[in-house]
Amino acid sequence: MRLITCILLFTTLNTFSNNADSLFIIGNNHYDYESYEKAIESYLAIDSTEHSQALYHNLGNCYYLTGDIPKSILFYERALLLKNDSKTQENLKLAKKRIQKIESIH
Repeated sequence: MRLITCILLFTTLNTFSNNADSLFIIGNNHYDYESYEKAIESYLAIDSTEHSQALYHNLGNCYYLTGDIPKSILFYERALLLKNDSKTQENLKLAKKRIQKIESIH
């Protein structure tokens, strides 16, 4: 009985992991085809316990490209909390410059 429970638990966890991987791949495909809104939907459908630097970086890119600069900054900063890398830092700088340009116009 205990073996069956362990097998069921492993299968369930494996399914959730595969689902998150599948959603990430689907999101990346939407991103590659410049369907940023669909990419955001796929990325956000990933279980919230699945935190990864790449996920947050990609969400930041999607929000930036759809013009939602504040959300792009949020997700770039979340990505940097998990892994400090130069691409994310550069994208964050660009997003912050866009905010500054918008503020100077008003």
